[in-house]
Amino acid sequence: NGGLIEGEININGDMNTLNGNGEIFIHSLSIGTRVIDPIEIPITIKSNELIIPELLISSDGEQIRTVFEFNPNGDYDIQIDSSPISIGKLYSNFVSTKGREIAQDSKGEQHVATPDGNIQISISGNGNMKSPSLDGRIDINDLSYNGEKFGDGECLIKVGNDKANVEMRLLAKTVITSVEASIKKPFPFSARLKLEDINIEPALRIAKIGEMFDLHLTGDIMAYGDGEHPMDITIDGSLENIIFSAGQHNWVNKSPISLKLKDRKFNIDSLQMDGKDGSLLINASAELSNSKENQKIDINANAKINDFDLSVASDIMQTPKPLKGKINCDVFVVGDSKSPNILAEIDGSGIEYDQINIDGFSSEIAYKENLLEVQKFLMNAFNGEASLTYSMPINLMEKDALLPQKLMDTNMRLSIN
Repeated sequence: NGGLIEGEININGDMNTLNGNGEIFIHSLSIGTRVIDPIEIPITIKSNELIIPELLISSDGEQIRTVFEFNPNGDYDIQIDSSPISIGKLYSNFVSTKGREIAQDSKGEQHVATPDGNIQISISGNGNMKSPSLDGRIDINDLSYNGEKFGDGECLIKVGNDKANVEMRLLAKTVITSVEASIKKPFPFSARLKLEDINIEPALRIAKIGEMFDLHLTGDIMAYGDGEHPMDITIDGSLENIIFSAGQHNWVNKSPISLKLKDRKFNIDSLQMDGKDGSLLINASAELSNSKENQKIDINANAKINDFDLSVASDIMQTPKPLKGKINCDVFVVGDSKSPNILAEIDGSGIEYDQINIDGFSSEIAYKENLLEVQKFLMNAFNGEASLTYSMPINLMEKDALLPQKLMDTNMRLSIN
């Protein structure tokens, strides 16, 4: 945001063998809301080679130290080290808290949700700018967001022989990402994402559903392509183990799930989750078209829920009375992701809640061109039958489409027999 630079460098010699020395001082420097301590940069020039024996940048008890040498022919030698640097301080210094998420801690006190933890950097390299060489390491410790702990991580960087290799281990090192890429056009690369029983629960808690749900994943996913055409990458991988929990209820995948993206077509092959309270089967594909600026995604997906026990919903919602019964559901989604066509066929049996008993029901619900229709709803209860149809214009892609006030202001048509 501001600062003053002053100093003096004395140079002598001819243009081919310049020599000199001096110092540059930077003071009153601030970036964002962070105030940087005065910086002293000693400079030596020896036969046209620029040498900075030590550049120390410090602020609020944290330091970054740099040693640098550079020759006009492109040869260089660099070393960068830092003390542990607070992620929370960086966030508050450089990111405005205005309009940010307001969170509530365990004591019920409200505050702005922020990340925390610290990072430490160590980078060294030498060689020539035309074929650079570099080794680096970034350590992440005690990473958290809004009090939810994500553990330690590390990032290893190596550049040499016209290639860059990056390996990251995150979330207590249960997520391992490795990338190898050429540093020359068209920047071909290969990448691997390995999940080793990753626990998604802290992220779910941040989304305010972690107290109800838990998710563990194990898998291995590969990606190939080039940096100049990111929309044309190929992905091939699988999720070996998926464990989803809702309270005391658990679902586990029946077999590994294949994930593929090739020629801009994405496929999920038969995700089947089984549990004593029901099963879920999903098949899905998507095709990407048009340019990055005018992207279109066509979806074709089918999800089936078989024998879902309503006691699960009762436990999650903590209903005053037990809810019993079984639900079956078959959902089809087809078309542009921004305005898909949806058809849901739902039936249930043996539904009981307090004094209410429903022998069974069946229904068909459709959504097309911003119109939601209950095309059929038949119910057997209280020794009789009832049917209804219902329609309402609504854009389900709008963020606030299902807010009560929005629904109350919408014209609808209802028929009950």
